[in-house]
Amino acid sequence: MLLREQLSRLYKSIGEQRSVLRALDVGTGAGENLRALLGALPEATVLAIDVDADALRSGLATLPRGAEAKLEPVLADARALPLRDGSFDLVASLAALHHLDDVERALVEASRVLREGGYLVIAEWTPGSRLSPHPPDVARRTLEEIRRALPRLLRLADLRVFRDYILITARKEH
Repeated sequence: MLLREQLSRLYKSIGEQRSVLRALDVGTGAGENLRALLGALPEATVLAIDVDADALRSGLATLPRGAEAKLEPVLADARALPLRDGSFDLVASLAALHHLDDVERALVEASRVLREGGYLVIAEWTPGSRLSPHPPDVARRTLEEIRRALPRLLRLADLRVFRDYILITARKEH
């Protein structure tokens, strides 16, 4: 099963478990995750953030007509989100964390903006990925940083490892 199908099913499942009115796509880039969020969660408003204005613009340009009504694009850094505490039901990041020099800071920020009971979904490359354009060490470093930081912030709800990517779901429960 393709990653986009896995993400769509996961987002639909989360939407069936709890009302998702606001979702955050961290590192929108080409917009692949944004399309999955908008398709799976039709009631949600999705905030799309990226630190690269050109990437954000090109990602938004790939969306179907009418999608902009449920979308808020914001130029922002995942390590310093200009957003209120507890303002999102779902925070998601697709192959974006490996671009950061401080993955833990981004996870702290994601946890901060999640509502109680909200979900964080992370999809990242595996070191053996055939699809990643990066050396295996980049994936190893990113996954190690996630492994160290995530348990201090959120409760792991699901972990799925595939050949090319890893899919992590965590829940905010304090």
